[in-house]
Amino acid sequence: MPSHKELPDPTPLAMILCDGFSRDGLNDKLHLNGLFGTFVTASVPFHATFAAYAAITNIRRSQACHFEIIDAQNNTIARSEEVQLQKPADLMVETVIANYFTNVELPEYGNYFVQFWTRKGYIMERRLLVVAPEIEEQL
Repeated sequence: MPSHKELPDPTPLAMILCDGFSRDGLNDKLHLNGLFGTFVTASVPFHATFAAYAAITNIRRSQACHFEIIDAQNNTIARSEEVQLQKPADLMVETVIANYFTNVELPEYGNYFVQFWTRKGYIMERRLLVVAPEIEEQL
């Protein structure tokens, strides 16, 4: 059995943005609702509430993890939130992390990135686009 020092770094499998999620009490599966990648709004700043789902392998329960929402227009952090891992095992071969973000201020139209980090560093990201209704018609 390899030691913890020999185990691979956390590996991203998927990140999905959605309106929300629920957990099935019978089989503990996570159900994602309202998948999206773009907010359409008539005015900014826009205050968004949404969820992020991340699937990752080789992550330890003891690792500090967090999501960051990055404003790509000026390369600043719009929101940072720590995530608590819920599994009892020390090493999780595969885990799912879901987090709600409420009242996130997106100050202007353009690109944002929802990123996932551990104490080892950046793991993955998903682009989030904020556009005006007239721009949506061109997409």
